Amino acid sequence: GIYRQGGLSDVDRAALADMTAAIVHRGPDEETFFYGNNVGFGCRRLSIIDVADGHQPMLSNDGNIVSVANAEIYNHDELRKDLSARGGCFKTRCDVEVIPHLYHSEGKDFVGRLNGQFAFAVHDKASGELLLGRDQTGIAPLFWTRVDGGFLFASEIKSILCHPQAPRGLDLAG
Repeated sequence: GIYRQGGLSDVDRAALADMTAAIVHRGPDEETFFYGNNVGFGCRRLSIIDVADGHQPMLSNDGNIVSVANAEIYNHDELRKDLSARGGCFKTRCDVEVIPHLYHSEGKDFVGRLNGQFAFAVHDKASGELLLGRDQTGIAPLFWTRVDGGFLFASEIKSILCHPQAPRGLDLAG
């Protein structure tokens, strides 16, 4: 994905397709994109749960929260029941659909309720904010780097290196 405070450029949009293509092996079943004013998501999907309908990105009921994830949410059934009891409406059986609904319901603290291995990006269209996160033990990879006016993120470094502004040096302090 790409986040730019000043908005995405044509270079960003072209690079996002290259970034996503670089990780086709992580999800050969589907390639999808989301573009907002200041964020772009590319997603490669390996269909495991809800093969037919579990397309990403996932949206909250009102469409204001958008998420992509590389994840296995072990407690998604429990979370789905809780969110449904509070008025949540789900369109799929996909485990990662709970992410935008939890964020919409609980804000940034929702991460503490997730049990599984995951890396995600959640974009709040109304505020323009982007939240990246991963599981507590780092099973699901999440890499990121700063670029002028924003940052790039992906599940593999080679995806980030597809963007022409990605830095190519080591950060020895890091």
